Amino acid sequence: MSRRFALEGIHVLDFAWVGVGPITTKYLADNGADVIRVESAARPDVLRIGPPWKDAQPGINRSQFFASFNTSKKGITLDLSKPKARELVERLVPWADIIVESFTPKAMRNWGLDYENLLALRPDLIMLSTCMQGQTGPNALYPGFGQLMAALSGFYHISGYGPGSCAPPYGAYSDFIAPRFSACALLAALDYRRRTGKGQYIDMSQYEAAMQNLAPALIDYFAGGRVLGPRANGSDRYAPHGAYRCADEDGNERWIAIAVAGDDQWRSMLSSLGANSTDARFATMSERIENASALDEFVGSLTRRHNAHELTVRLQAARESPRIRSRTASIFTRMTTSSRSASGTGSITKKWAHRRTKVCRIGWAACLARCARRRQSWARTTMRFSAECSRSALKKSSS
Repeated sequence: MSRRFALEGIHVLDFAWVGVGPITTKYLADNGADVIRVESAARPDVLRIGPPWKDAQPGINRSQFFASFNTSKKGITLDLSKPKARELVERLVPWADIIVESFTPKAMRNWGLDYENLLALRPDLIMLSTCMQGQTGPNALYPGFGQLMAALSGFYHISGYGPGSCAPPYGAYSDFIAPRFSACALLAALDYRRRTGKGQYIDMSQYEAAMQNLAPALIDYFAGGRVLGPRANGSDRYAPHGAYRCADEDGNERWIAIAVAGDDQWRSMLSSLGANSTDARFATMSERIENASALDEFVGSLTRRHNAHELTVRLQAARESPRIRSRTASIFTRMTTSSRSASGTGSITKKWAHRRTKVCRIGWAACLARCARRRQSWARTTMRFSAECSRSALKKSSS
């Protein structure tokens, strides 16, 4: 009988929480694996109180954030500090092909649920432990979330507009990298067990996984000694590359995002702007990349005189021109609007929702260009709002 999904018949016991572990097991569940998510009502997953919520009402069982990472799974609540709960786990272990956990290394060991003990219950068991910095070493017990690993691995250092300007990548960045490695490692372990009959223990350091996305910067340093730093919207392949202010409309700012690859596209862009350049610094692609700051000033002085929508139409038309060799949208535009609230007042909920909507609509690059001065107050507002909602959700769940 043919299988409908690739991982049908695979059983997974999921002790992980928050991001990396649940995302990893969701990949397996969505492809047919039977996943049982083990939680504790005494210490709920923090994502359960994260927005957005159903009907905009906070609650332990109303978070879309949590739901997005845990579809296709079954669930059970067990307080593993209780002996009877651990007895139930020991009854489930022989059923499980894979066990996933994301605690600091001491947790499973203190409960007697570490890999060595579980092997006595299932000799061919595959187990994945994914924590911040692995199971061994001086920082093994370092707890935290993906934001910490993004900072530690260097992503915060290379993001921003210059020294002292922090514009980190969105969210818990390593949480979006590590699950890809974890899922592939588990699939490889399943294949290894199929061929040898032996299980495996996988120690997935989220810090080390995140470093893989910095491979070009690491190679550049070890080969040439260059340390990558913040460079705003700068690119090694496109110049100009950034968000540029257009003519204001109705008292609101208008911005356009432009990326140009190659000399033909540069000339096409100038033609669309009704301009030309004899500046030797902009004569070739390599020179434009080398003089990116001066180039941004020049392009910005040109776009400032144009209506954003009209310029968008002209540049998109130029993208289809025979002079543009690239088949992809190498010259692309997105019109943006001011982030100022129409009223300038309102509840903290309305302000947070307004700003969040603007980021989704205009895109991250344009948001950075326009919201640099607002970022710190914005971050404080969203963190304060989330904290208030979290307290409200916990209060309701306990009443």
